[in-house]
Amino acid sequence: MSPQDIGEQLQTLKQQYEKLTPGQKADLRRVPRQELDMVPAFYRLQVPPSDQWKRVVHFLTQLKSSAENDDSLGTALAKAKIHERRLFQMARSESPADLDALRRLLQQEPPVSWQALGKAIFFWGDRQKRSILKDFFLAQTQENSK
Repeated sequence: MSPQDIGEQLQTLKQQYEKLTPGQKADLRRVPRQELDMVPAFYRLQVPPSDQWKRVVHFLTQLKSSAENDDSLGTALAKAKIHERRLFQMARSESPADLDALRRLLQQEPPVSWQALGKAIFFWGDRQKRSILKDFFLAQTQENSK
């Protein structure tokens, strides 16, 4: 599946999520990531019950706000002044602790776009974590050179 296809599916997913009732959204928010496919509201989102989509839906339920920018996840974290120690903690962790660390970083509400976050979570792995670190430090370097 290409990143372009994923982008379209992420947009559709967010629209479907916004149509859910507050109770259905709460049901998705309360259940552990691994058990999302046991909640009827998950199927209303019209995504396959794969581990990738469960991760994406889990993070969608945790996202308090979404920025309308094209920044990568690493750039958004740098702009939010996230401490690099916390970012390295996430990058060095193994699954599922790495996703929990990322969720905690996002609780500080950095200005992250849903597209950037969704793609990062869908393709989650070591390569994605390195990409976040690289973008984070490049954004910091650009900010410091201004």
